Amino acid sequence: MDIRDVFGDVPGRPDHPDFWLLSQQVLGLDATIENEPDIENIIKKYVDADSLAYTAKQRASRVIDAGLAPGAALPLLAAIYTEGFILGALVEQSRQKV
Repeated sequence: MDIRDVFGDVPGRPDHPDFWLLSQQVLGLDATIENEPDIENIIKKYVDADSLAYTAKQRASRVIDAGLAPGAALPLLAAIYTEGFILGALVEQSRQKV
């Protein structure tokens, strides 16, 4: 069975194995967050939570300082950076298991 048989053929969606790996990890992360709403417990599995929070805030600040987003977007941008880091760690962990 082809994965498109399950999810349908969506124009513009990559058909690369990395896309499906990322999709699988995103769905798994969503399920984890539903069961463990304390994101700090999830982060601590991969990196020091305070270090990641500081780094995420600094990266978000760079985007704001460059004029690419308003200052009010800092929490959202930091959250996106944090989730991206966790997703990257999950993908790497998944690849090491293969």
